[in-house]
Amino acid sequence: MISSIWLTIIVDAGETGLKFNILTGLSDSTYVEGYHLALPFIEMPIKFNTRVNYYDAQASTPNRDLQQIDLTARVSYKPDKSKLKEIYTTLGPKYDTNVLNNIVNEIIRGVVAQYDAQQLISDRETISN
Repeated sequence: MISSIWLTIIVDAGETGLKFNILTGLSDSTYVEGYHLALPFIEMPIKFNTRVNYYDAQASTPNRDLQQIDLTARVSYKPDKSKLKEIYTTLGPKYDTNVLNNIVNEIIRGVVAQYDAQQLISDRETISN
């Protein structure tokens, strides 16, 4: 009886996998969606969701009149498939929560600080864009 020495890796739709090899490290090539063969315990995928995702951020910040404004913003994002290796090596697997939390809160503070309470209500759509 001959046993298979290959491990089957399944990459689901909307995912991309980075190829990690214990001997050579992180490869430049990726696993696209579908079935792939790999050596068990030597090669493994690091899977990323490459669909459009949403991040909800809550912020409490003063406006131009120094009134405290509480708001929730929803940001849609999608990682660039060609930059996944760079994203993983510099930011880690939880890149979205690490990066988006800080960036979104700073942008919200900067935008809200430019308007008074009346403008925030009347120009809501313009400010949202």
